[in-house]
Amino acid sequence: MLLSPIWAPISKPLDRPPLGLAVFGTDLFKRGGDDAGTAGDLFYAAAIGFSLAALRLSSRPPGGSMTFGLKRVEILSAQANGITLFLATRQERREVGGLANQLAAHMGFSPGEIDRVRRFWNAPHVATHEGLKAVQMFEAIERGEIKALWVMATNPAVSLPRGRAIRKALGKLDLFVVSDNVAANDTINAGAHILLPAAAWGEKDGTVTNSERRISRQRTFLPAAGEANPDWWIVSQVAHRMGYRDAFGYEHTADIFREHAALSAFENHGTRDFDIGGLAKIDDDGFNALNPVQWPAHANGTLGTPRLFGDGKYFTHDRKARLVAPDKPALSAATSAQFPFRLNTGRIRDQWHTMTRSGLSPRLAQHVAEPFVEVHPADAAAFNLVDGGFARLRSSYGTCVLKVVVTESQRQASLFAPIHWSDETASCARIGELVTAANDPYSGQPEVKATPVAIRPVAFAYRGFLLATKSPALPDDTWWARVTVTNGAGLLMASNDGAAIWRSRAADLFEAREIAEYLDEPRGIYRAAAFLEGRLIGCQHGGRLQLVVRAREQDEVDRLFTHASTPALIATVDIWLMRRTRKPRMIEHATMTCGSAS
Repeated sequence: MLLSPIWAPISKPLDRPPLGLAVFGTDLFKRGGDDAGTAGDLFYAAAIGFSLAALRLSSRPPGGSMTFGLKRVEILSAQANGITLFLATRQERREVGGLANQLAAHMGFSPGEIDRVRRFWNAPHVATHEGLKAVQMFEAIERGEIKALWVMATNPAVSLPRGRAIRKALGKLDLFVVSDNVAANDTINAGAHILLPAAAWGEKDGTVTNSERRISRQRTFLPAAGEANPDWWIVSQVAHRMGYRDAFGYEHTADIFREHAALSAFENHGTRDFDIGGLAKIDDDGFNALNPVQWPAHANGTLGTPRLFGDGKYFTHDRKARLVAPDKPALSAATSAQFPFRLNTGRIRDQWHTMTRSGLSPRLAQHVAEPFVEVHPADAAAFNLVDGGFARLRSSYGTCVLKVVVTESQRQASLFAPIHWSDETASCARIGELVTAANDPYSGQPEVKATPVAIRPVAFAYRGFLLATKSPALPDDTWWARVTVTNGAGLLMASNDGAAIWRSRAADLFEAREIAEYLDEPRGIYRAAAFLEGRLIGCQHGGRLQLVVRAREQDEVDRLFTHASTPALIATVDIWLMRRTRKPRMIEHATMTCGSAS
């Protein structure tokens, strides 16, 4: 195969990008003449635009090839315009060897690099080849090839594809250890044998590196809770008990940082991009006062490098750039009559990952309270989906039941659902249950944004909410989503059980001795306030679906969830509920009681 000269190794900067260059199938340049300058400006703008939009590029199929294409654009545009665009996610993991496909300090698995790391650490058993990426690792656990696993700072039972299979695989382990800052999540609940209390983000001291290579100090602003400790301390203590006390004799994060910096400069001589040798001898006071710095930060030069590759030299054996021709983008699975929609997944504005931290904020919970799926109006009409109702999403791997949001912002034949909800926060909303098991061949990134799915309406006879000073346990066949409130618990729920059945459950739900309640069986409405020793501890409101989803009433409910604390919220809701029932036509067929639940 012959490649155009523009794909050959580049040894000098280009005056302007080559004309006729096509990126991701889009011809960005007109050929020749007076339009060349405009074309160069367009190329530059496109490169920046791609970079700014590329945080989740690796999640789109095929992520590796698309990232290669993006980096190709960046290399060419940087030489043409005198800037460097540097894109990397989870940058710190790359630097310290936290990825399965490299050693620390951006070193790979060539014999020379393995030997270098072995000698620096005096470690005869350094890894000699790439390990398993996340999805591959759990496939190996399923096959029984991995017997012990230590999970730190992640929740794979929620975030990885084939969530049900992941949880089943975790149950096969002989030793399953989890370090986390919560007492329970889907991964822990999958059967962890040992749970180690780890410090959370605001409780840890160290450094972080952003996508422009800028290393910044992270300082604690909260004391660690209970017995929680930072991950480096936990790992060190385990190493001590395994007989490696001398190799893990760290007393402070500065000790680890100095060793990290020294390794980056060890036998480097300008041959590796990552070099912070200028910080290898920093003392504790200097580390504590460290200002942000962009690597490389060489020991014999200016501390920090705002721009790389400005001289047209790259970190290859001949110092020339390598432009990798990407594969043609293609999806791993086609839609079909059985699965006619593409499911796109992602985040919403006010939540992060599986809501371990952001989900604790009542204010952030106000933005979107329930797990949902966005549907175009034409698709909603074709499949009898109602805005504010419910739908079941089904793929080859699992199902979810989500609230329907009908919006023209979603394109036809495509659905969007957020990734945040788990079994801790909703009854049937873990999107990892649905996602295809296909992975990018280069990065191992799951193809989480193009799974073929089917969607069908789900009918519930009863819908409402519960508020309590502690979270009530609902029947297994109830759809629910947890809403964060201060000093208590809020649950949005839907069920096919009628008002009379929910009335019979009220005392047990709230563990209350007294119930003040309102029942309108003809209209299917039930409302209750629960008391313990004269103190209000919970309330419930529910009715037929069509009576509860009206926009004005639902807005009032949403506003009630924003009160400062659960006791005040319950009192306000109770007054609101009783006020709204004082209509003669409702009272005529209703029963209101107040007395002992026994």
